[in-house]
Amino acid sequence: MKKQVKKYSLKKYLEHLKIDIDRKLPCDVVEFSNQEYYSTSKKKWIKYKDMDMIHVLRSLLKDKKYLEDREETLIKRNHDIKNKYQGIKSYIINDIIERM
Repeated sequence: MKKQVKKYSLKKYLEHLKIDIDRKLPCDVVEFSNQEYYSTSKKKWIKYKDMDMIHVLRSLLKDKKYLEDREETLIKRNHDIKNKYQGIKSYIINDIIERM
């Protein structure tokens, strides 16, 4: 028999937090909890508030890793374009000087 693990969703956490801090939750946190995340394993959109806290954290880590990799790729492409531009610029300047 498989042991049932109780789900501790973001929604449940925020409800507890609201009671603990005895005030309204920040609107950006509530907005975030209502945003959807595409689960590649389940192949469907899931609201963050319905996800288990561990899954929320793991999805954010996954997105962070993707963005860091994407940033690295874009920085490299930008560097390559700058080098290409410098080469073209040098070629044009040398060509103008030779024609003088």
